[in-house]
Amino acid sequence: RRAFAVARSAGFRRVNCDLIFAFPGQDPVAWREDLLEVIGWGPEHLSCYELSYEPGTALTRLRDAGRWEQEENARCLELFEQTQELCATHGYGAYEVSAFARSGEASLHNLAYWRSLEWVGIGAGAASWRAGERRRNLERPELYEAALARAADPVDERERPMPVTLLFDALMMGLRLREEGVSLQRLQRLCGLDPAVACAPVWQQLHDEGLLETIGAGPEQRARATPRGLLILDDVLLRLAPNRLEV
Repeated sequence: RRAFAVARSAGFRRVNCDLIFAFPGQDPVAWREDLLEVIGWGPEHLSCYELSYEPGTALTRLRDAGRWEQEENARCLELFEQTQELCATHGYGAYEVSAFARSGEASLHNLAYWRSLEWVGIGAGAASWRAGERRRNLERPELYEAALARAADPVDERERPMPVTLLFDALMMGLRLREEGVSLQRLQRLCGLDPAVACAPVWQQLHDEGLLETIGAGPEQRARATPRGLLILDDVLLRLAPNRLEV
């Protein structure tokens, strides 16, 4: 609450609030109250994430030791759908799985990632994607600064991904966009592959199961997840992993 008020008083016109739902024991009534309070502040953008258990974190270790119980899928779905409904009712369009914005306030920064556009990361440990190359800078600030001081490239890792990797990465990011999805023409420019061929027969199976759909025609043709596909997008993407591609 204080942080939001300070941001506004400092003159920031566009403010995003990050919220996490589906932690163990969370009451849907309490989540509704929390979300409605934040909406009442009038932020331009909301990011509402389901709690995830990342490898190596204290929370995951507690869960694996039986000291923290992960929420059931049915409750997670209930909270997810509640979030969609409340945000839509109050004028926040869901343009990505976890991102909601007032009209014209979608995050351009995040859209660059989801559309597989290029970006340049500046600073220790920052990552970049440009001219077909992925790179990551030296993580330790003193090493990064020392490289700059001697006019050396502060890169730590760099690679030029294979076409199948580029295809999967573009699908992994782009299918998160609810309405927009992934431009098939852009996929061709990016990696030279057609997912209907490279991912066959999985691509067709996902369409037949009502998890993916192809809309538009010609240069406007796009692939996107259906509402049902969005609910299990991680499973959809696992089926499109590079080791499944036939090229």
